[in-house]
Formats: sequence, C-alpha cells, structure tokens
Amino acid sequence: KQWYQRRVRAEFSGEPTLEEFVRYTTTKKISENWVLHDIHFRPQYTFISPERVRYDYVIPIEFVESMSRDFFTKTGLDIRLPGSYDKESDPRLQSSVLKAKEMFSKLDPELIDKFYNVYKKDFMLLNYSNFTDPSFPFPILN
Repeated sequence: KQWYQRRVRAEFSGEPTLEEFVRYTTTKKISENWVLHDIHFRPQYTFISPERVRYDYVIPIEFVESMSRDFFTKTGLDIRLPGSYDKESDPRLQSSVLKAKEMFSKLDPELIDKFYNVYKKDFMLLNYSNFTDPSFPFPILN
C-alpha cells in the first residue's frame, strides 16, 4: 500500500480523479505505466490467459448470482457464490454502473475509446459493450 501511495503522490496532486486516471492509463507506455502493473487495474486477460487456458465458463460479477446457479446446476456442484455487490438484478441499474455511467459521461468520447482499448480484450471476453453504449455493461446477448 505504501508503494501505491508513493506512486500516486508522485504522479498526481492527491487522489486522482477519474479523468486523470483514464488519461494516465491511456498515455503512458505499458513499460512505464505502473497502473497496468497493479493487479487491481491490470487487464484481467493478462493473468487468466484465455489464449492458453480453455474456460468453459466466464461469469461476469454482475451476473454471478444468477449465472452461478445455472453453472452449479449443470455441473452438479452444491455450493453458492456470493452475489454481486449490488442486489439490483439488472446490471444496467446497479448503483456502481449508474455512477460509472455518470462519471464517464463527463469525459471526452475519444478518451473513453482509448481507455476502452486498454481493456478491450476483457470486454470481449465478457462480451461487454463499450462504456459509451447505452446498455453498458450489459453483455451483448446473441
């Protein structure tokens, strides 16, 4: 935690705003970008390695309660996963999503697209729409 706090103080004049975080993430080279080396912010595909490991199921946190029930029924396992942080059943209406949409709506769409590209493989893995899509984060259902 101290390492993180030193890095944040070195880069920003306090806790970064969303815009500062997005700009930093999209303008620094990967090798110089400490944000993308922090496991909390690093794109998930870099450590779950979907190109090397075959996954039968990838369950987005927004759907963990409903999709895990289906998964456990199909696999015959008798355990439960905790639900998402927000009990709203429609992910588009979860408080964290509404707050994210509000915050992203204040950013330049070009900057949002650059940020999306940093995490694009994660979005593709989860079949999510872009931040600017009205149905975000609802997976694009086929």
